[in-house]
Amino acid sequence: MPYNRKPELGRDELEGFENYVRKEYQHDLREAYEIVRTEIFPSNTMFLGMMSAVFDKLAAPRVFLIEKWRNLSDSERLGFYSKDYQDRAKAEAEAISKKASEALS
Repeated sequence: MPYNRKPELGRDELEGFENYVRKEYQHDLREAYEIVRTEIFPSNTMFLGMMSAVFDKLAAPRVFLIEKWRNLSDSERLGFYSKDYQDRAKAEAEAISKKASEALS
């Protein structure tokens, strides 16, 4: 698969990106199913083959999803990270906010 190159992201960001890609592909797979399910196929194999072909047309390669990922706001991306990461990010943001308010006082 020529588009299977990992995007150049840090370990934490890569985790969020992988979750984002998974969500995008799950959405595309559901769309492919909805498109194909109304057709009548003589075998399950033909149904799966057609669904796979439609999915291939709908799904964006990972290298193009990185651009969509980077265009998300920080708050939109945060939802794709683990709970531990979200807690750390919140604690860091609160510490920075506290330092800034102390500096202004």
